[in-house]
Amino acid sequence: MSEFEPTADFESREEFELNQSHLDREIARKFGHYTIEQLARRIERAKPFDYDDEAYELNRRLKALGNTAWKFVNRDGFDAVVIYEIEPEPDDNVELGYN
Repeated sequence: MSEFEPTADFESREEFELNQSHLDREIARKFGHYTIEQLARRIERAKPFDYDDEAYELNRRLKALGNTAWKFVNRDGFDAVVIYEIEPEPDDNVELGYN
């Protein structure tokens, strides 16, 4: 973990982490009734850069699923959210027979 740099908002790492936990809970509560697909559609319909909370919740859920992410792709001139599986990085030690 990197060295914590105090900011105007947070004087300690503990204060920062408590705030992040609160943020996680608030965003999860706000979007808890939406499916992953519904969050993706909300992001697509949002004004540019006006989907931070939806993106945060979508990222949190996809991270919990593991090896899953999302990105924008252009479909017929419109940005669409695509959810895809991340290919795991090969373990170099396994390939070399060190495992």
